[in-house]
Parts: sequence; C-alpha cells; structure tokens
Amino acid sequence: MSSQTTPPKIREKYSPKLFVGREDKVQEALKRIELLRQGSERRRVSVYLGETAIGKTWLLKTIEHKLSQPTYADKYITHWFNLPLQSEINGFDEVQETRKVMLRFANEALRQQMPEETLAGLTLPGLSRRIMEEITRILTAGKWLVLFLDSVFEAPWRFLELFEEYLLGPLAIKPEVIILMSGRGRLFPWATPELRFTSEEDEIKLQKFELPQTEEQLKRAESDLGDLLKYSELLHQYSNGVPGISYWLAEDQEFREWLAKDKESRETTKPGTFRQIMLALLQPLGVENQEHLLKYFEALCVLRSFDDDRIMAMVQAHPDLHQELSQDDLYKRTVEIRRQLLYESLATYNEAKSVYELDKSLKTLAIAHLKQNNYPLWLTLHKTALELYEDWAKKYPRTASLWLDEAAYHQSELPSKNSPQTS
Repeated sequence: MSSQTTPPKIREKYSPKLFVGREDKVQEALKRIELLRQGSERRRVSVYLGETAIGKTWLLKTIEHKLSQPTYADKYITHWFNLPLQSEINGFDEVQETRKVMLRFANEALRQQMPEETLAGLTLPGLSRRIMEEITRILTAGKWLVLFLDSVFEAPWRFLELFEEYLLGPLAIKPEVIILMSGRGRLFPWATPELRFTSEEDEIKLQKFELPQTEEQLKRAESDLGDLLKYSELLHQYSNGVPGISYWLAEDQEFREWLAKDKESRETTKPGTFRQIMLALLQPLGVENQEHLLKYFEALCVLRSFDDDRIMAMVQAHPDLHQELSQDDLYKRTVEIRRQLLYESLATYNEAKSVYELDKSLKTLAIAHLKQNNYPLWLTLHKTALELYEDWAKKYPRTASLWLDEAAYHQSELPSKNSPQTS
C-alpha cells in the first residue's frame, strides 16, 4: 500500500537482536534487581521517562527477556501489565477494566495457582484479597516478583486509582516485589509511599541516539535496511536521533526512495512519510482527532515553548485553523487545545520555565513535514512568532531579553533577504 494513503504500521513485535543503544541501562537494571534480592538495595520502584518512540518499551522488553533466561528464571516471576490508554475512554468502565487487569494477572503470573472458577463473581476487594493471599504464599517460598508497566502515565487516572488501591499498591508494599515503569507526560500522584519516586536514580530519563547508535540500528535490521547506511547521517537528521522514528522512516519505501535522490531532487519532491508517521503515532486518538491535532502540531511546532497567548497567535496564523473559530470562541478553544495536548501526553509542563512543550518526537516529525511539504506555511508561522516576540520585547521591558532571544531564534530559521527562497 502507498504511504500516501495508509499510515505506516508501527513496529510492535519486539526482537531482542534488534535492541541497541541501551545495554548499559539493561545491565544497571539487572544489577539493581540482584542487589535488591541480596538485601543491598532498597529502592524497588524505577521509572524510565522519555518522549514518544525514544525506546522505553523496548528497554523494558529487553529487561523482561533477560529475566526469562536460565540465570534468572528460577528466581523471578515476571508480569507485563497491558494498561488501557487515555484515548480508549469512550464508554470506559474503570471498575471492569481494573477487574480485567487483575484477572489477567491472576491467570498469567499465578498460573496453575488460582483456578479461574474461584475468582468468578468476586468484587474488587475480594479479588484483591485472594490474589494477595496467593502472592504471599509464593513469595514466602523464595520467589521474587518483577512487574513491568509500560506507558503507565498515559492510562486513565481514574483507572490508575483503582488499579493502585486493589492490586499495584498491595503488591508494592511487599519487599519481594520489584516494579519497573515507563511513561511520558505528567507523573501520576501515587498514594502508596513505595510507588513514589524519591531520587534521580528512581527516575531514569532516556536520551536520543547519537549517529553511531542509529547506524547500529540499520546494521541489525531484519530486512535490507543496512543498505541505508550510506544515508545514515540524513536519516539521523530527520529522525532527530529518536530510535523509533529512525526505524519507521527507514522502513518506509517512499522515504527510502526520496533519500536516494540527489540533493536538488530531494528539495523539489515532497515525501508524505513524516505526516503518515505522525498519523500512525496519533492513531489511538481516533481518525477525527488525528487529523485535527495534526493541524495544531503544525501551528505550534515552530515554537520552542508555548502558553495560551502563544497558542492563540499561532492558531490565528494557520489558514486551516483560524477560519473555524470566531474571535469570541478563540480563547475557549485555546484552553481546550492545551488541556487535550496535556491529557493525551502530547505536551508537558516545564515547571522550571512555567511553559508548555510539545512532545519532542512528534515535534520533530511536524517540523520535517512542514519544511518539506508546506514551506510557505513554515515561513508564515516563523514570521508570526518573530513578530509576536518582538512586540512582547517592547511591551514587557523587564523580560525583554527573554523575548529577544526567542525572536532571534525565529529570525535564524527564516531565509535571508538575499535568499532565492524569499523571492
């Protein structure tokens, strides 16, 4: 199928041999798990943080895979929780979803220990009690339990409240239970003290890949992606070193053909790959929301940070957005946009700077999409931001240096007056 019409299939199947670039994090996790078992370590909960497609899931999968090997398998029981996403809230029943997750845990982690018929008809408190009784028996016999929670903060928080109360919280209290999480966006305010992150060692932030790591990705790929090694610098530039985006770009036939063109041809052709990958990443939000949010990403992606005033300015500059809003509704819609971006973990709040920031991976794709497919809009948005910050520098002299710095950034992104692109 053409990538022009169908979003690319996001790689879902984990493959140990394709894992690169995080071996040190895997060894650190395994060492910490062993130290916990020996009593030399006390912090039993860790969270891996990072933007979309940075490699959080594959890191957890690799740790889980290592623990399934003979060296560890006799000592540890592992369980991977499949949690609901924020975007799956239409008709969402947090009680039934919590029950489903608890039953799956009982059937998989405690397999052959708890006959399914003994769990039928139990309330959440009753189900919790039966599970914890069996867990206590297993842990007393010498086994340790390692739990994996991927994309935890993207789950509906009303679900997380019940999940913590009836399963995760009681498990976290047990000294033989180790919990590894991953997520992005706002951290959930756990009520259980053992689930709170109290040090930098508990919160592990994953960084983008350097060029050699991206090249290693291509070398290990199952298909013929190794042929792209001669274009690795360009691929790394467009993926911004985000591992997932590097894979998806490399696997897209249209993008590969575009990379193989000479520089002049690349500048005159317009691959749809960037937009299609964005749509694929936004797919859980539903088709209508995908297309709508994509426009707001276009409007905001040129900014290094934003707030409500900046959202309003950039929305008014986007031709597909300002027409749908009356002036009276603009502020109300601005607040809704900000809330939705935060709710879907597509933006985060930078407390140190008191501003909001878009998800860096999606921002990278939005920038590449605009520059390649709608350069006039790219220019318009940068000019709008430049004029806004220059105006703020005059209006607010106490913070003028901050706004002039932002203005200088946008000026640097615009072509010079003598550039052919300005004619």
